Amino acid sequence: MDFSLSDEKNIQEIKTRKVQNQWSQTIFLLLFSVMGLLIISQNFLLIPLSDQLQQTFHVQNSKVFLGTSIFSFCYAVGFLLWSIVVKRFGKRNVLLIGLLLTAVSTFEIGFKTAMLCFVY
Repeated sequence: MDFSLSDEKNIQEIKTRKVQNQWSQTIFLLLFSVMGLLIISQNFLLIPLSDQLQQTFHVQNSKVFLGTSIFSFCYAVGFLLWSIVVKRFGKRNVLLIGLLLTAVSTFEIGFKTAMLCFVY
């Protein structure tokens, strides 16, 4: 079977695209894996800070850990709920809404002065 020069170029181009696609998928997977580990580590971030939070907000240690537990539960439930929202409204819209809500809540939490805001 004889292949022309253009057929060989097409085959080479397909192979090149496949390799580039594999690299981009690998980088994407690696990036999201690292981001996932960083996000999960936030669950454990409050453990060494619990004494400081207890003294700052004048609450019992159990209240600090209750806040961490509530965060972890809402974090897990949020994954289930956001997946439904993504299917309905699209990835880009949900990412933009999530980014906006995160920015607003991060800014807002800097002005909180009572532990009650964190727990309830």
